[in-house]
Amino acid sequence: MARPSMWKAAAAGAAAVAGVLAAGLLPAQAASGPGWQLTLKVGGSTAVTHPDGLVATSRHDAWSLWQACTTGCDRAGTAVLEHWNGTTWSRRRPAGLQKLRAPVAVGASSYRDVWVFGGQYGSRDKSTAALHFNGHAWSRHSVPSWVIRRNDGGDQRASAAAFGPRDVWVFSMAGGLGRGLAGRYNGHRWVRVRMPFTPFEVSAVSRSDIWALAPGGSGSELMHWNGRNWSSRNVPLTLSSGKIGSTASLTATGLRSAWMLADVAGPGSAPDTGSLLHWNGKSWRSSTVPGTDLSYLAPDGHGGWWTTSSPVTSDRRLGFFLHWSNGRWTRHAVPVQQRAAFEDFADLRRVPGTTSVLAAGQLTVNNSLGNSVSQPGAIWLYRR
Repeated sequence: MARPSMWKAAAAGAAAVAGVLAAGLLPAQAASGPGWQLTLKVGGSTAVTHPDGLVATSRHDAWSLWQACTTGCDRAGTAVLEHWNGTTWSRRRPAGLQKLRAPVAVGASSYRDVWVFGGQYGSRDKSTAALHFNGHAWSRHSVPSWVIRRNDGGDQRASAAAFGPRDVWVFSMAGGLGRGLAGRYNGHRWVRVRMPFTPFEVSAVSRSDIWALAPGGSGSELMHWNGRNWSSRNVPLTLSSGKIGSTASLTATGLRSAWMLADVAGPGSAPDTGSLLHWNGKSWRSSTVPGTDLSYLAPDGHGGWWTTSSPVTSDRRLGFFLHWSNGRWTRHAVPVQQRAAFEDFADLRRVPGTTSVLAAGQLTVNNSLGNSVSQPGAIWLYRR
C-alpha cells in the first residue's frame, strides 16, 4: 500500500521559485455548505510545504503543523502553525517556534493543552524540544534526544498524543523490525516505555487505550496499551478476499475496536483493491474498498467511514475521498483551485463531537505555461 510522503524531499518537478504567486488559491477562510471544500492553503510562494501534523480536539479547536522550504528541504525550513476555531484558520506565531528547527509533530487534548515538537536537524543536532500552550501562553520544554529519532532512511517521523499537561506520549517512527521505544512525559520528566515493535501508525483513544500498527517479522503487528503494559497481535496474512499486501492507517474507536486499511490481491497478482479490516477484540472481519493506493481512515461521526485514495496514472497522480455509509461506497472529488492540481494526502481526522472531517495534503501549483512552481500545503473540510 502506497503511503503519502509527508516528509518526502521536494519533488523533481517543483522548481524552487520564491515569490511566485499561487494564483487562484484560497487564503485561510471559512467553509460553508455541505460537502468537501478547500479551506486553507499554506506556503503558496515556496517550493514545498510539508505537512507535519493535524489534530482536532473539538468543533472549535484544531491545529496543523507545517514546514515550508524555499529551496527544497536540504536545510532547515520555516515552521508554520495554524489554528482552526470552527470557522476559520489563523496563523499562530509563538515565540520559539522557529527555534524548533525541524517540526515533526503536534498533539493536543484541548485548546488549553497543545504540544508542538521539534526534532533534530542534522546528525549532530541534539536540540529536540517542545512548545506547550496552556490556553494563554506558550512555554518551551526540553526533550531528550532519544524521544525523537531518525529512521533507517535518515528521516524523522513522530506521532504525539496528549491526555493532559502531565500525560503526553511521543512515538518515534524510527524504522527497523526490533522493539520500539516511546517517550512518555509525566509533568516532570520523560520516561522510556518499551513497545513490542516500532510503530508506523498510532491511534490514541484515551490514556488507557492506545493502539499502534507496526511491521513485524511476518506481516504486520497490532499493538495495544491498556494503561499498564503493551501487548501485540499479528494481523492475518490472508483474508477470504485474497492475500494482504500491506497494512496502513490505523484508527481505533474503543477498547475492543481497531480499524485499518490493507492492500489485497489474489495469489500471484499485484494489489488491485483495498480492504477495510476490523478487530473487535475477538476476531478479524474485512470488507472490500473500491479503490487503490488507500492511505488514511477516519470515522464520519454517524456510523460510516472516510478514506483517501491516491492512484497514480501514467501522467499524474489522482486523488479522491471515499465514503462508506449504509453498506455502500461513494467517491468524492478533491477540490482544487485555478492552476492547482492535487499532489498528495497527508492526514485525515474527524472533528470530535461532529460529523465533520478534516484532511491535510499538498497541491501542485503551475504557472501560466503549465510549469510547476510550488507545492503548497492544503487543508480540506467536509461538512454534512
